[in-house]
Amino acid sequence: MKPYVIQLIGDLKWSSLDTLVRQIQLCRIARGVFFDLDLQNVRFCHPSGIVCLAAGIRYLEAQGFHLISLKLPANSDVAFYLQRIGLFSDLGIPDVLEIRRRDATGRFVELVHLPAPAGDEEAKNAIETAVDQALGVITSNVSVSPDGQNMIWNVLTEVTENIFNHAESTLGGYVCSQTYPNNKEVHVTIADLGIGIEASLRRNPRNEKRINEAGAIRTALEKGVTARPENCGGGIGLFFSSQIIRQNRGNLGVYSRSEMYTQTPRSTTTESAPTWPGTIIDLKFKTDRPIKVSEFYGQDDIGTDLDGIFDAPI
Repeated sequence: MKPYVIQLIGDLKWSSLDTLVRQIQLCRIARGVFFDLDLQNVRFCHPSGIVCLAAGIRYLEAQGFHLISLKLPANSDVAFYLQRIGLFSDLGIPDVLEIRRRDATGRFVELVHLPAPAGDEEAKNAIETAVDQALGVITSNVSVSPDGQNMIWNVLTEVTENIFNHAESTLGGYVCSQTYPNNKEVHVTIADLGIGIEASLRRNPRNEKRINEAGAIRTALEKGVTARPENCGGGIGLFFSSQIIRQNRGNLGVYSRSEMYTQTPRSTTTESAPTWPGTIIDLKFKTDRPIKVSEFYGQDDIGTDLDGIFDAPI
């Protein structure tokens, strides 16, 4: 029996994740348990596409499927990049190209797999390392004040902690980041293979009405929304991600289960999508627009919630 072929074409980026997720879905319902990965016609890869592909294949393998062959991108630059960013090694494939490794500090964060930890200390260390690396890429390319750096550190930490806390991702999650000087952008993507935003939020009875009226992702973006039934702390990750991205005039993407939300400087959209087994959060910062914390003060939808969000080591 021939293996199922996951064949990807064009750019692997936020707007094409639904195509990638659909192929993962089709693999699950195809006969057999073997699949090939064909990347020959991939032209470009953003962090969102890289983490989605890595996490999706980890998900398939947990379901009993086996990757048996890989066809490299015909574009040698893309093939080099995918090896350098760590995709092939994460898939268990030995280096297939000879590349010269250079210091990535301030330019990108290699694909980081955060495994389901054996204990809290392991999770804490893994998260801190990944967040510090991502913050370093952002602050190396975007003008951010010290208190703004603390704000971003807190936001990235909470979003990443959700992989182990609210998402309950037994397969862990991924973090990846990349700068694009020509486009004046920095991308940071965080993904998990957990229960999804809606299932997490419904644990708190106070969220039921909000979810029913606005949808799960838009509810999660509201101020102070948390999955904790006691409503004690939390609720800053996605809310402040949205606020920071809006002030920076970048883009925010949230993909959870069958719902895909995109925030741009001009609009916000929510649409149905093939079911992703977890949540993907994509942050795109503009490098030519400073992040000014002073602009957050006096906003009615934020109020005094800023008081504790700057307290983090940088």
